[in-house]
Amino acid sequence: MSDPNIGLGGAPTRATTLPEGAAERKQFPVASGVLDYFPDALVAVAQVSYLGNEQHNPGQPLHWARGKSMDQDDTIIRHFLQRGLKDTDGQRHSAKLAWRALAMLQLEIEAEQTGAAWDAACAAAEAQKDAPITASEIMKNLTRYAPPADRRQDKVPF
Repeated sequence: MSDPNIGLGGAPTRATTLPEGAAERKQFPVASGVLDYFPDALVAVAQVSYLGNEQHNPGQPLHWARGKSMDQDDTIIRHFLQRGLKDTDGQRHSAKLAWRALAMLQLEIEAEQTGAAWDAACAAAEAQKDAPITASEIMKNLTRYAPPADRRQDKVPF
């Protein structure tokens, strides 16, 4: 039986991210506070997601292959520098920037849910070299330091 707290692509479902209380859940207006504000932008991001899947996972169902192209920080800046323009595939750089920003935020939230694993991953990345660490290096190390399998937080693959 599959875990109801893990959605497509390994991301947590709303069951793991929204509060349990009805009054608290009303403080997270996903439809009226995000989807209704940015419908065209989110459609553009959805197309970027689809085309990215076709590029990185040809012939496979839509999913986020998290181990591929993990350099969110550098890629966000590259697309930011080209904002207002379209990439060679015809997609807006701003839509690709938004996808990467959402990916970075999702990974940050998931990493926070793993607690001490985040600190251990940061320390391991820092110990590997003298240069400043990047989010990509931390994410690569996070798997090594995730909590035991019987704890819900670690059921998010990186």
